[in-house]
Amino acid sequence: DKLMCICAQMMKQRDELPENKVVSTVMSNAGFLKYLSKEGFNLEITSVGDRYVLDKMLEEGAMLGGEQSGHIIFRNHATTGDGILSGLQLLQALILSGKSASEASDEIEIFPQVLKNAMVRIENKSKFTKDADISDAIDEIKEELGENGRVLIRPSSTEPIVRVMIEGQDEADITAKAQKLARLITKRFS
Repeated sequence: DKLMCICAQMMKQRDELPENKVVSTVMSNAGFLKYLSKEGFNLEITSVGDRYVLDKMLEEGAMLGGEQSGHIIFRNHATTGDGILSGLQLLQALILSGKSASEASDEIEIFPQVLKNAMVRIENKSKFTKDADISDAIDEIKEELGENGRVLIRPSSTEPIVRVMIEGQDEADITAKAQKLARLITKRFS
C-alpha cells in the first residue's frame, strides 16, 4: 500500500495518472485509502485478485493499480505485476522526490490490520449477511471504530471459511473484536 502511494504521487506529478485514478482491492489498508483521499486521488475498489484490478484499470483507463499481496500494475509498462518493474518505479519516485525510502514511507499511516478466519460449512459461507445478530455486531464495531478503522467480512472463494478483517488504531482492541466476531460466525454457521 505504501509503495502504491509513493508511486502514485510520482505518476501524478509527472501527469501519467489520468484523472488521478488508482485501482486497488477491498483488502487495501484504511491508511492507504485515507492518504489517497487526502492527496486528491480517485480510488476505484475491486474484489481481491490482480485480474480484477487489471479489468477495472482497463475499464476506467487507470494506469496504476495493485493489491496488498504486492502485485502492482504499471499499465504504461505492462498488464501484470512485476517485482523488478515495481522496484525500479519506486527508486525513480524516491530519486525524483529527493526523499529517502523511510521519509516517503513515513508520510503514509498504515493502520494495524487483523485477519481472523471463521470456520463454516461450505453451504453457509454467504449466510452470515442475513443474520441479524451478526449484522448488529458488525454495526457496533463500525460505530466504535468510527473513521479510524473499518470492518471487512468476506467469504473465501476457495475454503469453507469467512474472513473477518478489522483495522483500527489499537491492535489489541481490533484483535479482540475480530476474534469475537469470527467466533460468532463460526458458532452460527459451522
